Amino acid sequence: MKKINKEHLVGFFCIIFAITALILSSKLPKIKSEYNIPGPDFFPTLLGVGILLCGIFQVIYGYFKKNAVPVNFKEIFKNIKNPQIINVFITIGLILFFLIFFEIIGFVICLTLMLVVLMIRFKVPVLKMIISIVVFIVVIILIFEGIFHITLPLGIFSLIL
Repeated sequence: MKKINKEHLVGFFCIIFAITALILSSKLPKIKSEYNIPGPDFFPTLLGVGILLCGIFQVIYGYFKKNAVPVNFKEIFKNIKNPQIINVFITIGLILFFLIFFEIIGFVICLTLMLVVLMIRFKVPVLKMIISIVVFIVVIILIFEGIFHITLPLGIFSLIL
């Protein structure tokens, strides 16, 4: 039996991520218009399938790779305190937070919280942070609601409006 190497880890991570994306995208509406335009589930499903295929390829590649260096889990856990690794975990946690709560809290509030935490973590100046967040949210709203005619969740704002 071959030992687990870095290619295997990347492949397994991609497979887990892809399965999660496919499960979440299966809950999105499968709307088709009279113009044969795919619904909101199309692109997340397409990305999930693509990442799943890449993950499977990576696992197979890791199995056949010659001179593959086995993973040293002690080294991985030792480096987990590295600020760059912490940033990865914070980003993944914020994405999960967004996916879980954006319908309840609302798109604007959830995305704002996510971006504020990330920008504080990356030490973005306050004025630049405010301008970036406002522009980003306005552009996303214009794209989804103006072009695609997809209403973003209002969350707690739906009680007011």
